[in-house]
Amino acid sequence: MKTDIPKLRVKMFEKGETIKSMAKKLEVNRDTFGRWLKQDGLTIDILTVHKIAEILELSGTDILDMFFIEREGDCDKYII
Repeated sequence: MKTDIPKLRVKMFEKGETIKSMAKKLEVNRDTFGRWLKQDGLTIDILTVHKIAEILELSGTDILDMFFIEREGDCDKYII
């Protein structure tokens, strides 16, 4: 799924999280988390989205805006 990385980075900053701290809390390698960010989150699975949402205390709206964004040309948002 495509992720709004700038919004995710802002939330990480607001919560005082770094790539290293997020990776540790997600129990993944720091390079893996960094790669997710560089690839627009295209390989982040739904369980990881849930973990990220818990770590960053995201609201439902935040989750939808960050992880279920519209792609150009799509008429509907992604749904689960």
